Amino acid sequence: MYAYGLAKLIEKHDTKIQEIADVLGVTRQGYYHKMTVGTFNEKDLQKLADYFNVPVTYFEFEEASSVENPTGHSKNKSKSLDKVKYENQILREIIDKKDKEIERLNREIGRLESKAVNKE
Repeated sequence: MYAYGLAKLIEKHDTKIQEIADVLGVTRQGYYHKMTVGTFNEKDLQKLADYFNVPVTYFEFEEASSVENPTGHSKNKSKSLDKVKYENQILREIIDKKDKEIERLNREIGRLESKAVNKE
């Protein structure tokens, strides 16, 4: 449930998903799983906070704002679901943007390699 704050940091610092996965000691797929399921533990959050040089509390805004009943379930699940959907959308947009940039760079590399071969 920390996706929104993390997404903002990733975009602000133009960080690659693989870098975040490396910080957490997981694969890209492991990172995506943590993002979609919300399985960041305290150790993960501390690693991310250290990496981005922010306090770990930066990621805790969502928990502090949720109201829970004695059973531990959120009283406003639809609001939480909407927030998760919004966070998911932001992350997808960031990933799409980065994927497009990778494609562009790969085309440029191919063009430059082709140009170099033609000069030989």
